[in-house]
Amino acid sequence: MRFSQSIVWALPLLAAMSCQTVSYAPPPVETTVEEVEVDMREFQGRPDAYAVVKGRLSSNAAQLVDTKQSREGQVIHLEVMEQTPRGADMAGDLTLLPPFQTRIPIELLGLLPGVYQLNANGVTTTFEVPEWVDPAQPQFADQTLASLP
Repeated sequence: MRFSQSIVWALPLLAAMSCQTVSYAPPPVETTVEEVEVDMREFQGRPDAYAVVKGRLSSNAAQLVDTKQSREGQVIHLEVMEQTPRGADMAGDLTLLPPFQTRIPIELLGLLPGVYQLNANGVTTTFEVPEWVDPAQPQFADQTLASLP
């Protein structure tokens, strides 16, 4: 009987403890970007672009997390984010913010040839998407032939 009484007494305590939610890490925040460049190459006959982003993290325990990419007209926005794990050990000298450099692929699908602006956390640069021929699409020497049924 005493065993069942102790279980009845412990159940509300266990339920209260199990219902608590503890966040394991604070939400990601924008990191400090100092410089951004665009590395444009050709891959299998089509343009391929990467943003080379340089900056500083907020602490020696911070880590880069997934970058969000969006586009408004001719401007491509990159949100370069960092996150510090909860309970991370910090180094003794916090006066120096650790530098970082990362390569982020730029989504070119659907972009027409032309000049675009890349904005990474407020730091901007321009780059050009070259004209290219999609080898999967049939090419016609005379456009009137292409319109024939």
